Amino acid sequence: MAVDFGLWTNLDEIEAKFAQLAASEDGFGFDIEGGYSGPPKEKYSLHAETAFVAGISFSGDPSWARYIPLRHIRANNVDEVAVARLLAPLLGSGKGVAHHGKHELRHLAKFFRERLTREEMAAAGLSIETETTGYFPLYSDSMIEAYLLGQFRAHGLKPLVWEIYNHKMTEIYELFPNLTDKQKECLRFSDLELSPRVVSYACEDAAYSLALSRRHRPLVSDRLLYKVEMALVSIVAEMEDYGVAFDWPAMAMAQARAERFSESQRQEIMQRLSDQLGKPISINLASSAQVSDILYGQLGYKTTRLTAKSQKMSTDEKALTGLAKKHAVVRSILEWRGVRKLIGAYLKKYPRDFNYAPDGRTHSSHNQVRVAAGRFSVSEPGYQQLPKKYYYKLVNGEEFSLNFRDFVVAGSDHYLIGFDYSQIELRVLAALSGEPALVKAYQDGVDVHVLTAALMFNMSSEEVTGDLRAKGKTLNFATCYMQGASALADDMGISLEEAKSFQSRFFSIYSTVRSWSAKQIEQGVARGYTTSLFGRKHPLWQLDSDSAAVRATGERLCVNAPIQGHAADICKIAMVRSSKALRQRGLSDRVHLTMNIHDALVWEVHRSVSPQTVIDVVHPEVTFPIPAPGWPPLVVEWEVGLRWGSMLKLNLDGDNQIVLPEQKMRQGA
Repeated sequence: MAVDFGLWTNLDEIEAKFAQLAASEDGFGFDIEGGYSGPPKEKYSLHAETAFVAGISFSGDPSWARYIPLRHIRANNVDEVAVARLLAPLLGSGKGVAHHGKHELRHLAKFFRERLTREEMAAAGLSIETETTGYFPLYSDSMIEAYLLGQFRAHGLKPLVWEIYNHKMTEIYELFPNLTDKQKECLRFSDLELSPRVVSYACEDAAYSLALSRRHRPLVSDRLLYKVEMALVSIVAEMEDYGVAFDWPAMAMAQARAERFSESQRQEIMQRLSDQLGKPISINLASSAQVSDILYGQLGYKTTRLTAKSQKMSTDEKALTGLAKKHAVVRSILEWRGVRKLIGAYLKKYPRDFNYAPDGRTHSSHNQVRVAAGRFSVSEPGYQQLPKKYYYKLVNGEEFSLNFRDFVVAGSDHYLIGFDYSQIELRVLAALSGEPALVKAYQDGVDVHVLTAALMFNMSSEEVTGDLRAKGKTLNFATCYMQGASALADDMGISLEEAKSFQSRFFSIYSTVRSWSAKQIEQGVARGYTTSLFGRKHPLWQLDSDSAAVRATGERLCVNAPIQGHAADICKIAMVRSSKALRQRGLSDRVHLTMNIHDALVWEVHRSVSPQTVIDVVHPEVTFPIPAPGWPPLVVEWEVGLRWGSMLKLNLDGDNQIVLPEQKMRQGA
């Protein structure tokens, strides 16, 4: 398309053009460029806590765009306060279109907070409800629009523009010559001179964001999930701005303790190897070659798992896990690896990489569009994957125990409260398949894992032991994830033949689940996608693969994607409903959503708000009835505490009132 790109540096012209943009009936595109002060730092231009807005581009029509420089080293910059006063009412009009709007929202909210009074922000239509003020409504987000269409494998602006318009947009690192890979992570747009190429780079982002939105918004704007995903943009922006508190001093002490224990482990392993071989042994346990030589060359152990390149016996985790069942020294090596991973991937990495913000909190990135099924993908740090409990004991009696999630703490004068949806994926399976036994069990409040065990082992529910219930649970969730017999055998510690027998009996008991699964695969293969009750389309790209193994994954997704997708939709709807309810009750300045762990949510709450108050407001919003026949009721389980890893479970009565005595609850928190 023909383009007209350039600069806006005259305030009178900017004011006149902003008035025209605000009058647009179908939105205007905008995009920010960033920078930061001080020495080069990785991703500091991306973090709202460390970056500043170097400039902003605007587009009222995809054929033209203008860039306003604000903090370039070599440019005719426009006064930031003056621009902020003009920009606030423009964005407050709710006509702005951005690609990945959460990024713009967070950075510009900070821009407004630092330059405008609360009165100026309120007059412009910006949010002033919480500590993180300055949010503005978006007309649309072209990234979310493309995601909801379910037609594209990548949802970034550049790959979409290439796929749709056959236009290759410039990568930012191309504007900086001769960069190393490390330098590419430390870029700041504010260092660039405003050459025509640099100005075009900035303007293209706004122009193509608008072009994509005008192409896609009419196709999705009437969908429920579009409204949900758009409402989540500001909710997630505030989650990220508020952040998660970590106990950094306790983490440092744990690292020192883990280092000492790791050395004790190493010494014990060396002693065991020396005793077995009858000679002094000292090897580098981090060296695969040295470990291989000891285990396979000198001790004569055998594994059927081979390395991909050399076809030698492997020392990876899966190979050693099999050997560890027979050889105690191999189990010790695996435990040593576990402690070293804890040290390197968590105890060292987290303080080094994620304690950069002035407030001392971490500020994770929550990606709404990375997972096709609808779940959030959380990174930097990815708290959803944080390890839980470690416990090791050496022959000499030395012990090491740690729950890493206990480093996630409530801030001063606050506590944590959260809930987890109870067996939500199994409830979804019951509803979608219409399996009578499962539907009735959930309607009657029966423990489904006990039910499955009782039916599988032909006994009454009263006879089901804890171990048998665990087997019933494994079988239930193996079905949700379309787990094969081999994986089931590994999980249950049984033979492949036993696993196949279990699966056969399971599907004979729940025959409707079997027929539903077969129909899902048939429909998925025919259409190339699955859909959810709420309108989410999950493309199954794997079905187009030349690889039989990849196509088999696609067939499993025909069953699993609707289950996981409905659970994700429910949790996202719950986030929107609960946020609205807390705002209406005037609690959003004291009750902050901080974490989404797939089927669970956690808030940090000021002590002036009781746990019962939070439950009174939130519980009805997250256990809403599903508007379709045959759906079991949603059930949530609440917890409260000061540390995420050791939250206290709350028992509620029929009116959702906390049964636990108040004094005992405070002690547990």
